[in-house]
Amino acid sequence: MVITEKIKESVHIIGYGTLFDEIVADKAAYSISSELISHSIESIASLTENSSASIFSKIPQKSLVFVALDEHALNYIRLEQLYMPAKLAGHKLISLIHSNAYVSPSAKIGENVHIGSHSIISSKCTLGANVLISSQVRLENSVQIGMHCFIGAGSSVSSQTKIGRHCVIGSNVHIGKDLEIGNHCIIDQPGTIWNKPLQDGAFLEPGFQTPALIAGIGYSFRTF
Repeated sequence: MVITEKIKESVHIIGYGTLFDEIVADKAAYSISSELISHSIESIASLTENSSASIFSKIPQKSLVFVALDEHALNYIRLEQLYMPAKLAGHKLISLIHSNAYVSPSAKIGENVHIGSHSIISSKCTLGANVLISSQVRLENSVQIGMHCFIGAGSSVSSQTKIGRHCVIGSNVHIGKDLEIGNHCIIDQPGTIWNKPLQDGAFLEPGFQTPALIAGIGYSFRTF
């Protein structure tokens, strides 16, 4: 559910961290003119199946809900402990677009998507559900972003590029044109200009000279 006009129904926001704080502090920037009811989580460590159930027990059925949790860990915690329980509880997961962002009318935006200030989503882009786009991000024409991804501030993705599910693109990362980035990939070296495809599970982070692959449980890795 993408908001295209002011929201008159109460919105429940769940999470913690920078994104959560920004939305709570300036709900009007996201066209929320009604009550914004915040459900703050102390930390990731405190988020369990029982604590999630406790949060949702306090939210009336079929409410408007937004999950704002910008800790990534390939976004499985946001997915499994908050996003999916909200769906199973029958709530309406909304997407929030900052008033200073631009989204082309031909773009397709999934549910529980955040688009930050001064970001540009160009024509025919597709954003899957539960994608968090930070501020000053540029997606050029026909970019596809899979479900449960995170794109950091100041990053860009050139036209025709496809990014898979559960990917993390850090701040100030620039990805070239007509590429395929697999599922569960991380590119988190600020200033990176990346112009090659990446297979599933590849990651580039500080301390690694070449891309590495996640190999099994616990983020063990091997180089290409």
